[in-house]
Formats: sequence, structure tokens, C-alpha cells
Amino acid sequence: WGDPSIDGIKTFANMGYDLNDSARLYGFGNYASRDVATFFFYRSPQGRSGVYVSGGNILVGGGASCKESYGVPATPANIVAVTALLQDDDDCFGFVETLPSGFTPTFGGTMTDLSAVMGLAGSFANGIQYDLSVSRGKNEIEFFIHQTVNASYGPNTPRSFDIGAYVQRETNLNADFVMERDVGLASPLNVAAGFEWRDEEFEIVTGERMSWDTGPYGADGFSARSNGFGGFNPASSGIWSRANVAAYVDLEANVSDSLRLGGAVRFEDFDDFGTVENFKLTGHLRLTPAVALRGAVGTGFRAPTPGQQNANNLATVVDSATGVFREQGTVASTNPVAVALGGRALDAETATNYTLGLAMEFAGGAQLTIDVFRIEVQDRIALSDNLDVSDELRAQLLAAGVSAATDFNRVRYFTNDYDTATQGVDVVFTHGAEMFGGDTDVTFGFNHTQTEVENSAQGLSASRTLAIERGIPESRLSAAVNHERGSWRYLARYNFYGSWYDSDDGHEHDGYGMLDVAARYGFDNGTSVAVGSDNVLDAYPDKAVRSPSSGRLYPRYSPAGYNGRLLYVRASHRF
Repeated sequence: WGDPSIDGIKTFANMGYDLNDSARLYGFGNYASRDVATFFFYRSPQGRSGVYVSGGNILVGGGASCKESYGVPATPANIVAVTALLQDDDDCFGFVETLPSGFTPTFGGTMTDLSAVMGLAGSFANGIQYDLSVSRGKNEIEFFIHQTVNASYGPNTPRSFDIGAYVQRETNLNADFVMERDVGLASPLNVAAGFEWRDEEFEIVTGERMSWDTGPYGADGFSARSNGFGGFNPASSGIWSRANVAAYVDLEANVSDSLRLGGAVRFEDFDDFGTVENFKLTGHLRLTPAVALRGAVGTGFRAPTPGQQNANNLATVVDSATGVFREQGTVASTNPVAVALGGRALDAETATNYTLGLAMEFAGGAQLTIDVFRIEVQDRIALSDNLDVSDELRAQLLAAGVSAATDFNRVRYFTNDYDTATQGVDVVFTHGAEMFGGDTDVTFGFNHTQTEVENSAQGLSASRTLAIERGIPESRLSAAVNHERGSWRYLARYNFYGSWYDSDDGHEHDGYGMLDVAARYGFDNGTSVAVGSDNVLDAYPDKAVRSPSSGRLYPRYSPAGYNGRLLYVRASHRF
């Protein structure tokens, strides 16, 4: 149990060209590639159902006579004996013959991310500023799994599989305009308006046939698909797209010397969700030269992505409560299996947001801000609980012609099942001063946030509810000191995360903190060298209360990780 191996490269380019004093062409883009691989769970000859055993007996293919001769209880002694016998029997086959020590699949993918933006920005003779741009982006992950089998192909199974890919493509056209007009207020009225056309496309690419197919040994009870993560079959593959157009207007001005007000409205029209309007109102009231109140209220809207609407995959997971391995799938909410368990077509999320804050400035340049907020989200999009596919339900679905019912022991799907209310407070203090022969900046931050689940239509489990409400710490404290002296820069930063509930471990865990330090020296030629350590004191969360057979030592969802101290040296050069 640990981090995957990662090899990658990232590049970024940013460029611009002045056409004249009032117009400029610009462009920027990125390319990144990353190979990621991690181990899956060990497949034991004594316990892996559908590969080595069936109903507690050694699984053997080749006909009923083979099963009668070799299908004995999968004890270590019997496995040794049957392995030797099968090696001399060309008519019968079992994986104890070819992989007697078991196997551990390696799962991963090659991720490619690229984007490009081109635009024209400037101002007209009447003072209106404009920004016109077009962007195109693509993110693709090609999945693979090595050192595994498609058990239903018996001795002819490959050991490595290309299991398909996810591809996301996005195209945007944007036009934004800003101008100021004198309307008799304490400041000119700032008017912003814009238009956007957006198209997003999600694709599931079919994997190679043996990664999802059922071979001849499937009739003897051997499992189909690449073991550990099944390939995407033609039925689950496809391309789904959605376009939307949007327009907005934003107004803001000082209505008096102490009061600034703003308002914005945005209209959107989606191919599949129709139209929606959102608004935002803001205010900033200066009570004294050093104290101000600020606040905002607004609405929000988020349509489910084509990926959330059409995701489909199958993987082997370990039940954190029992340690038993199960075939678990994530399916579209309109998949017949999901529909039989309460799934329905996804709707959009809507939200209402409130914030009220106090901003203060002190002598010497210190600043303090305190903001309270509340965010109400209706029809929140999230994965459902893992739902068991019972034998009775499977039989009903098969009778109705839903062959996919044989693929899963349990499924989950994206759903609009519940609402949430999140509220909290943010406190930020900053101060800069000359001290210790240089410039020193001090930053202190505190956040406390609570989330409550409301109006769950299907009735979330207690564990799932706790994961949403307490899956991240309610409190976080941070403090940082940056000191610059001549060519040297120093950093000390401390982050403390409060207690949280780990849904995989099933327990509440105490909070913990980490101290980061770094020093950087800049040479006159533009080169700089930094030496530092994240988590220099080598802090870890408390160990997991319940550690299943995966070998995990620490809670899976530890908010600051469980890798201990990181040491690094970084060099950079500015041309």
C-alpha cells in the first residue's frame, strides 16, 4: 500500500505580440504527459474466486470429468498435489498449473493533457476594452493492466491488456467587453459584458477484445475480462457531447464615498438541460478609513458532465469491513442495473451562496479579514452508496434481457440524491515589516467549515453521511513567515489539520500538523537554487484503527498524506 510510480513531463508556453498601441495578439498553452502504475491486491491460489477456486474448491477447466478429478478443496496440500497432476494432463487446466504462486496485477495509465488558447485583446477608440479568444483542450488517459489474466481464456490468456481510454475534449469561444460610464455617482459605472460558446465531449474508447471478452473456459466457471479492472466493451464505449451558450452583464460603482455596490446576471442555455439564470449582488461599506464591511449573495448552477452521465467501469475492490474482494462497477445512472436500484437521469445542481465579512487595516500595514459564509447546494451530484446486486435482482434483470447484470456484485452511480448546507468562517491576518536586516511577511489563517446533509431521497448510509459531513477536517490552521535579505529568501510554514472521519477505515482520527522549511539563493545571472523540506519534523497521522488485508498502515484519506518527510533541491534559471 502506498503511492504509485510516476514518470512525467510538463511544458508551458506563454507569448504575446503588440499589433499597435491598442491591440495585442496573445497565446498560451501546455503539454503534459505522465505514466502512472500501481500494484493491485495479490491473487492467492487459495482464495481468488473465478481464477483459482470456485465454492472453496480448486477451479479446473476442460469438462465435467476434470472438475470431478481435480476439483478438491483448495488447501495448500491439495494445491501442491493438483499442480503436479495437471502438469501431466493435457486435457485439463487450472491456474495452479501455470501460476502456482499466485500473481499481483499492475494497473495504470498514460495520461496526456494539452491545451491551446489564442486571443486578441485591446481597446476601441471610444474606450471600450475587449478580449476575444478561442481555446481547445484535451485530456486523455489510456489504461493498461499487466501481470494479470483473463481467466476465461485459460492457458491462452495474455498477461497484459490495453483496457481502453477516457478522453475529454473541450472547445470555448469567448468575447468579453469592459467600459466605464459617468452616470452621476461617486465613481464611473463599470460595465462588463460577455458571451461564451462551449462544447465538451467525453469518449470511452473500447479496450482490446480479450480485456472484456469471455473465452472458452468461461463455461467452466472461470471469470471473464482482465482480472482486476475489466476493459471497456463496445456496449459501454461511445462519444457523448454537449454544447451551451452563455451571456452575462456585470455592473459595479461607488454610489457614495463609502459604499460600493455591484450586481451581475448570467444566462445559459444547455443542449440537454435547457436555460438557467444566475445572479450575484455585492457590497462594500467603509465604516472608517481602517474598517470596512463586505458581503455578497448569489446563485449557482452546475450541470453534470458527460463523463458523470456516462461513466462505466468494473474493478476488483476490497470490502473495508470484511476484507473480502468483490467485483464493483461504476455505471451510468440510466444503466438498467442502476435503474433497478433507484438510479435515474441526472439533473443539474443549483446553489445559493451568502457571505459577510469585516476587513481591518492597522498601523504599520497589518491587515485582518474575517468572513462568514453559507453555501446551500440542492440536488448535489455525487456517487451513490455501493449497492449490492442480489441474486434475485440479477435473475430478474437477466430475464428482462439485461446481460450486464452478470458483471457486478455491487454497483454505484452518480446521483442527485441529497442537498447540503455548508457554513463556516475564514480568518486571515497579514503583516509585512523590515526586521532582521531584511523584509519579513507574516501570514496567519484559520478556517472552520461544517457541512450537513439534508433531504436525502434514497437514505444515505450512516457511513456515507459521515464521509460527506466529516470526510475532511472541519478546522484548519496555517501560519507562514517569509523573510528576504539580499540574495537570500527563507520560508517557514506550518499547517495543522483538525480531526476527520475516514470512511475507508470507519473511524474518527485526531488532527495533526506539518512544518515546512526552505531557503533559496538567487545569483546575479538569473540562476537560483533552493533547498527545503516539507514536513521536516516527519509527522504522521495516527495509525489506522482497522487495517484490512491490503496492508494499509495509515488512514486512507489522511488530509495531509502519510508519506512523512520530503527533502528536495530545486534549481531554476530566468532568461
